Amino acid sequence: MTARWGRYQKEREDPGEDGRSRPIWRRKPVDGASTLALAAGAIDTFAPVDTQPEVVVRGRVSRRRGAWLVTLFLVNGQGQPKMNRDSAWLFQASLAVEAVDGSAVFIGRAEAVGAELHDADEVELRLLDLQYRHRVEFASGHGTATHAILPAGGDGTRAVRIETTSLPGATVWATDAPGPSDESLSEPVRRALGSAVLDMRALAEAEPDGLRAVLAPLADAYDRWLDEQQVRADAGADGLAAHREASEAALSEARLAALRLREGIDTPSAATRPGQSCSTPTRRPRSGSPTGPCGSSGCTAWRQPGAAPTTARSPIFWPRSTDR
Repeated sequence: MTARWGRYQKEREDPGEDGRSRPIWRRKPVDGASTLALAAGAIDTFAPVDTQPEVVVRGRVSRRRGAWLVTLFLVNGQGQPKMNRDSAWLFQASLAVEAVDGSAVFIGRAEAVGAELHDADEVELRLLDLQYRHRVEFASGHGTATHAILPAGGDGTRAVRIETTSLPGATVWATDAPGPSDESLSEPVRRALGSAVLDMRALAEAEPDGLRAVLAPLADAYDRWLDEQQVRADAGADGLAAHREASEAALSEARLAALRLREGIDTPSAATRPGQSCSTPTRRPRSGSPTGPCGSSGCTAWRQPGAAPTTARSPIFWPRSTDR
């Protein structure tokens, strides 16, 4: 275990050209490392550095389901001085833990203590668990964020080091609407998407009777894609076995969106311009409800496992235009 922080001391700078020396605050980096032997119960309080013995580490260790659960706190027990009170503060404090041999010994929280159980009406939380099933939570911070370092080219369910951080970062992959060149889609789905007309100018200039023919392949592709996802869910592939209820909820919502999409294509509105008929079914789904390749969060839930979800705005795919 390594503890780090910065402390500031008030000093006097070197005299300037006028011969005067001004007081300044100077940062002093502090760090100390200790080896902890895991045993159930409270951890003996210890000071990671000798120069500040009132700054200590406390914690507790417990055993559950064959895993060690370790809680650590860096505690500033220094008294507050009457002058220069900032000298007793700890700045940019952090804790980091790793195995003595550097091996990937840290496992995910769900594996160690079991997955969180949500009430039956907490559908959105279950969907989030589904979407992030490949993102492992190795630690939870108390008043701070945590960052896990994974083994190079190794198992993403293990970590070699866990550290606290005041400014966490993450890579959020860009998402885009699928198309006929998307290799993650099956050949039948790509072929159907390739037959759909998605150019807004072409749709605006199309006659109402011709809209069904150019838009129906979009609904066909969506239906085929949902059938494929149903097969995956039934087989429990790609970690879906542990999320059957959420998978069924996502597919049910997606089937409803697919139905509305097809109904909107089959019944264009005579009161609007032809190019607007593709937006007739407009019920807004719950935030985070996967609806697949129509541009909502379902694209990331199924096609890009573990990617950050987008917020569902409409079950309708909105084609991009090069001139608008």
